[in-house]
Amino acid sequence: MTETASLSLQERLEAARRSYQEIKRKRAEQSQITHGDSGEDGSDIVATLRARNQELEEEIKKLNETIEQQKATIKKLRNETSELKLDRMDLDDRIAELESQMNQMQPEAHEQLKMRESTNYISGNAEETVDFKERLMKWKNWQVDIRLWNTATRAEL
Repeated sequence: MTETASLSLQERLEAARRSYQEIKRKRAEQSQITHGDSGEDGSDIVATLRARNQELEEEIKKLNETIEQQKATIKKLRNETSELKLDRMDLDDRIAELESQMNQMQPEAHEQLKMRESTNYISGNAEETVDFKERLMKWKNWQVDIRLWNTATRAEL
């Protein structure tokens, strides 16, 4: 069902009257604007148009100021961008120069550190070899055989 079918006859008539009055009012407003058939004086219309013109001129001034500010900002950003590009080119040149210097340098050979004690226990001298053998034998005898200790305690238990 449509909306109008669900309404009573009186309600539909009332809605049609309101709609008609609304359309009539809108047509009257449009004819006043286009033909100047308003009840106002011609001087009132001129004053209204001048006020509106003044508002538009102020808005144009504000927009022009905004445009000028944005142009100045764009110019400043372009200058900064060009400066940054030049700085980057300088840094790239510096990097290339340092890399070429680094490639030209020869690696330095470092001396091996000498140990405080020699690890070479074998020498060509026969006396030193004998001394080494004797020291080794003393060291071997210094170790204690503890296998017998376990058997002694088991027997006592």
